Amino acid sequence: MGPINLTLRRGELVFLIGGNGRGKSTLAMLLTGLYQTQSGTLLLDGKPVGADALDHWRKHFSAVFTDVHLFERLIGREGVPVNLKLVQAWLERLKMQEKLKIEGNKILNLQLSKGQSRWLVMLLAAEERDMLLLDEWEADQDPHIRCVFYRELLPWLQASGKTVFAISHDDHYFIHVIACWICATAS
Repeated sequence: MGPINLTLRRGELVFLIGGNGRGKSTLAMLLTGLYQTQSGTLLLDGKPVGADALDHWRKHFSAVFTDVHLFERLIGREGVPVNLKLVQAWLERLKMQEKLKIEGNKILNLQLSKGQSRWLVMLLAAEERDMLLLDEWEADQDPHIRCVFYRELLPWLQASGKTVFAISHDDHYFIHVIACWICATAS
């Protein structure tokens, strides 16, 4: 794969769109440090990241890949409880508050659909790190949920200073919604 020359800046929304088998997920693995490059240089704030500093590189990323697993305890980085108020607020906004029962940091019912599980995992991942990588996150999502994602969640993440790198097949939907979002924020 390559050559690749990619710069990501804090607070950016970056979309990578393409068909199956084009290397999008491989790029995601390289970008998050789960695969190592054979040549080239990774730079963080203009400084090279050596093989000995890959753990430091990885700590900048949260990633939600196609297959997600949801644990029954909502525990963030270093064992610190997650921001349950934020999770509850988004669940209400998505009209999913009845789908998920949380007591303390424990999920009492793990009977969520794939799409609902991805939402929760994505919300938890967004809390953790500066860079959020979403690999075909919108798959298995209802049209209403996609609207909330593109029109509300992405602008909120960007306003929070998060960098979002989203891999998608959803080009027709995403282009229309982003055009509407750009027009709305310009006025």
